[in-house]
Amino acid sequence: MMKKACIIGSGLSALNAAVELADSGIEVTVISRDRYAGENAPNLYKAFPTDDCFFCVSATRLKDGIRKCFYRSGIFEHPNIKMYFDSKVESIEGNGPFLIKMQEGPIYIDHEKCIQCGACEEACPKTIQLKRKLQMTRRKAIYHRLQCLPYSYYIDREACPPDCEECIKACPVEGVINLNAPPKHLELEASVIILALSYKEFDPTNLTQLHYNTYKNVITQVQLARMLDPTGPTEGKIVRRSDNRPAKRIFMLQCVGSRDVENLPYCSEICCTFACKHALIIKNEREPETQVSIIYKDIRTLGLQEKYYREARDSGIDFVKGHLSLVKELSDGTLELLIYDALLNKLVRCPADLLILSAGLMPSENALDLLSIANISLDDFKFTVKDLDLVETNRKGIYAIGSIVKPLSIPEASILAKAATFKILENFT
Repeated sequence: MMKKACIIGSGLSALNAAVELADSGIEVTVISRDRYAGENAPNLYKAFPTDDCFFCVSATRLKDGIRKCFYRSGIFEHPNIKMYFDSKVESIEGNGPFLIKMQEGPIYIDHEKCIQCGACEEACPKTIQLKRKLQMTRRKAIYHRLQCLPYSYYIDREACPPDCEECIKACPVEGVINLNAPPKHLELEASVIILALSYKEFDPTNLTQLHYNTYKNVITQVQLARMLDPTGPTEGKIVRRSDNRPAKRIFMLQCVGSRDVENLPYCSEICCTFACKHALIIKNEREPETQVSIIYKDIRTLGLQEKYYREARDSGIDFVKGHLSLVKELSDGTLELLIYDALLNKLVRCPADLLILSAGLMPSENALDLLSIANISLDDFKFTVKDLDLVETNRKGIYAIGSIVKPLSIPEASILAKAATFKILENFT
């Protein structure tokens, strides 16, 4: 029997599964739609329940003593792992073995030859404003990201000035950059497939009463995570987006989009822990005098995550049971919040420098496209259909892990990744 596995996705679940299978002698192909591995992880700073960085994956057993850090896990040097980046799966044919048709690239920079000297970035004449996350970051059309693999430079080819070749002229290594590189169409065979696809935050824009994307000082928890990261756009400083002044009064609003029959009629499970984690980082690692308040319906810090709730209360973080009735922006960018406090049974007006929306989690559009291509059955909430087994799907030989199963914490995601690999190894023996 052919012992080949294809993992679609490159987040922590995908990489954990890849290492486990590769260490067991299985040939593993990892297909990433992104330019680098990690998916959401590069944007999330610290992970609960350990408060370590998000890049902890299973270390390969081929390298004794190696740490479990993503960058030293040995994934890129593993003889049984082949990774494709900036790649799109176009079709999945067969019922095991499977034929996966895909398009790779175009890949304009040879990641194996790039020495990350920075000469190309320095020479690049084009600076662009990012249109995502905090919308505060400016960078060159050719760039690299800290804490990303492959550790190389990347290029936004569509942003380059016509006929510009300054990066090629500056590069000291011949053949690294090819601005005319074509895409490649490939066909891969695999006996099993693991779908390890990512989530996205619910977009609160249509909840017009919250003024997300209208008031600069209204952001989401993922945007706050980028702000908390010392390598992020504000270098770890908590600031008002309107004027970059320190944010001293911070309010977090829970269940944005979640538990709402008009949007996401389910609890996203980890949002309360997400908020408590960030509140604790602000109080314990940034500015202890900052006022942090969390407006909630119910606190749902499940299992061992309850420690975050207890620590948050002990740290002086204010928990307000109720709901946010009104958000108004004053002339200086300060927000005025009208909050119904259910315990006091009264409306309270509060000034705020930042309003953080704890938005619900849902499968991304890319994930839903792949699930459709693979003909995977989904439930009413667009997650994979589950019976007693969380990782099996309606198609034999195709497994689902990660946030297309349900919103997951890092430990839960790791457990599902191992569950899928155990089933695959059992079938191969």
